[in-house]
Amino acid sequence: MIRAFAASGLGDRGWKYLIAGTGPLEAELKMLAGKALGKTVHLLGFQQPADNLALMAHAEAMVLPSRFEPHGIVVGEALAAGTPVLLSDIVGAATGWSHPASAA
Repeated sequence: MIRAFAASGLGDRGWKYLIAGTGPLEAELKMLAGKALGKTVHLLGFQQPADNLALMAHAEAMVLPSRFEPHGIVVGEALAAGTPVLLSDIVGAATGWSHPASAA
C-alpha cells in the first residue's frame, strides 16, 4: 500500500497515509516510506481501540491488504465508523468485492 500510495501521487495532493499498529515488518515499512515518512506516510504504532475508531471516523478509506487474516475485526470497526474499506479476499470478514491477496 505504501508503494501504491507513493505511485498515485496522493501525498503530493495533500493526502496522508496512516498506519496504526506494530509488528515485525515495521523496519521494512519505514524503508518503503523513505522520504515520505513523517510527512505523508505516518507509522502511528500501537493505538488503543477507542483511538482507532476516531482515526477511522476521519479517514477517507481503510485498507486491509492482508495475506493472512482469519477474521479482521477492524473491518467491522471501520464500517461502524462510516469508513469504506478495501481488503483482500484473505480477510475472513470480507464480503462483497475483494482484491486477491496473491496479486498484492
